[in-house]
Amino acid sequence: MTTRWAASLILASAVAVPLAGAAATTPISTIVAQPSTFYGKPVDVSGTISNVANKISHKGNPYTVFSLCAGQCVEVFAFGTPAIHNGQHVTVHGTFEGVRHTGGIYYKNVIDADAGTL
Repeated sequence: MTTRWAASLILASAVAVPLAGAAATTPISTIVAQPSTFYGKPVDVSGTISNVANKISHKGNPYTVFSLCAGQCVEVFAFGTPAIHNGQHVTVHGTFEGVRHTGGIYYKNVIDADAGTL
């Protein structure tokens, strides 16, 4: 095995591994059209952030809600105060929930973002 061929094989392996594990994103319009299909399921969605609101629950826990839009919008819930801003394009990984109750507020058809994904 030549050094050049071995180096090419190593580089190809390094690139192929992350791509094989990458999840495909679900269009927001697909989720909005049939939300019940996604209840309780993991989703990856991409879009532009708007309406960022940092809040505190009745128990004193910080959380953030925002809209993620790509033609249509879905709401996203995240614990803590992630460093995000309106107009930012992101991909969110989380679980799509029919209803989420936090801080005395009910959120309907919301993505509960996994910790560390924003």
